[in-house]
Amino acid sequence: MGFLSYKAVGSTGQVSDGEEGYLPVLSRRIFITESLPLPIRGPATKKFEFAKLMKSGKSDTLRHQGLTVQMVSNPSWYAIMALPYLMEYPHECSEQIFNRLYANSLARTIATSDPKIRKVFDQWKNTPALDSPMEKNQDLKSVLIEETPWLRQAQSESQARKNVGILFDDNRLNYEVARTLQKLTEMQLPDGAWPWFPGGKGNDYITLYITTGFGRLRQLGVDLDVNPAIRSLNRLDGWIDEQYREILRHARKEDNHLSPTIALYLYGRSFFLKDKPVAKIHQEAVDYFLGQARTYWLQLANRQSQGHLAIALRRFSASKAVNDPTPKDIMRSIKERSVTNEEMGMFWRDTELSWWVVPRAHRNTGVDDRGLRRSDARHPSR
Repeated sequence: MGFLSYKAVGSTGQVSDGEEGYLPVLSRRIFITESLPLPIRGPATKKFEFAKLMKSGKSDTLRHQGLTVQMVSNPSWYAIMALPYLMEYPHECSEQIFNRLYANSLARTIATSDPKIRKVFDQWKNTPALDSPMEKNQDLKSVLIEETPWLRQAQSESQARKNVGILFDDNRLNYEVARTLQKLTEMQLPDGAWPWFPGGKGNDYITLYITTGFGRLRQLGVDLDVNPAIRSLNRLDGWIDEQYREILRHARKEDNHLSPTIALYLYGRSFFLKDKPVAKIHQEAVDYFLGQARTYWLQLANRQSQGHLAIALRRFSASKAVNDPTPKDIMRSIKERSVTNEEMGMFWRDTELSWWVVPRAHRNTGVDDRGLRRSDARHPSR
């Protein structure tokens, strides 16, 4: 039915008052979306068979809601369509402020890279014709869109395009980049660290997260002031030195002490070797963990961290004009574990339960990776 409208009136015979509203009537049915990639590379003619769609006619209960075909010449458009998600992060913690900065500054670089791209975004921004009548009724939109997946699906494509058009507006981009960068700068503590939330104490993981993000943006060619990230390097180098001293005091130095956070530090630090070399006082700790990376990289729990180490080792070796074979070994190993076919491209069959999916539970704890692993063990559902 979609929705019901109701009107309630109270009357004394001489005066009356009332209100009118809407009630969504939700279906008991389950909304299922299935997709099939249709890769065509270069001039070609290909035949695709929608096997499940063909068999669906035999079902007595299945009802088709819609069939959508999307065609793009460059799949990177789907990544661009996801940028508004970062832009709309609602909280004022330093991590989400940085994510908004990341989306806006990357969008500004993309928008200025080609006049044709700018033209498309301007068209998407000014397309009210794409809106359905339901979307133009704000009362219905607020009730139905939020409650009913069928209707969210119906409006998602036009809304996504409008969001991208808004995201790439010149004035908004420049304002948001300047505003979020100023916020991050004001939140940064005197020692270079960022707290998780304003007023809190410095959080080493959040500082590492933001600093690494600045490095990625510059590597992508984004014109952005990275001085806040450079100011954080003394704090991060001090943190890695503390991890090393703890190992010397309480563990065997030759054992495996590599972790995803150590890998992230080496990766993030490698972006700024020319801006600020590692100080001599911390060099012993950094060299120790680089050695750990060369020895124990295969024992890391996830491929992302192994990729971080491959890039970090290559950059650290290049800074010292040393030929290190380990980065090539890591990349060769990652490729050997991959599967490639024409339809799916390159992917990995094994699913990894990475700690990257649970950082929110721990980011304000200030514990090291040993603490993170113990916490994960207590809360496997995370």
